[in-house]
Amino acid sequence: MANYKDLYAKHKLLVPLVLLLILCVKVFIESTQGTVESEGSTYLFSITSKHYYAFALVVLNFIIYFAFRPLYKYTLILTFFLAIFGFISVVAIPKETTINLGSMALSFEPTCFYLLLVFLFLTIDLKKISTPKSRDEKDKAYQRTKTEVEIDKYKNLYKNKSTEQLKTILNQKTIRDTAREALEQTIREREQNTDLPA
Repeated sequence: MANYKDLYAKHKLLVPLVLLLILCVKVFIESTQGTVESEGSTYLFSITSKHYYAFALVVLNFIIYFAFRPLYKYTLILTFFLAIFGFISVVAIPKETTINLGSMALSFEPTCFYLLLVFLFLTIDLKKISTPKSRDEKDKAYQRTKTEVEIDKYKNLYKNKSTEQLKTILNQKTIRDTAREALEQTIREREQNTDLPA
């Protein structure tokens, strides 16, 4: 049986959707009572088509999560944006927040905005961000590529020489390590090519 940590790791992207479902169910419960209490005041409340659309989208997102998982992130983000900008409603009385951008006023519903932030936080892999490559790893990667470039340069230099000439150069003591490696690789490749049947 999987423990809770594995289960959470596997399905952590469902958390915002479950929270949306809880908000939708809360709206349906409040609609049966007929009134909603907000900030110390009581208001008459009846469910609207925006609430039905929100519930339908939440159910659709659950289906997409289990049946078409690659599409889930996109449909959930679309659902959040529809809720944030008031096309659907997951709360009984939306509390719109307005931001003035010059002459334009942008209003949005903060509850869904916060849930979107939770979703984005859950999708980010913090281990990859917080553990950059160490200086030694970067130096080794750079050194390896630098060495490979030098070997290729020497292989290109020696390609027109005969195998006997290459073996003579290889026996010299003053040869560089990268040149020695290039010579050995070139001789090995030529020997493998001569061993192949015609």
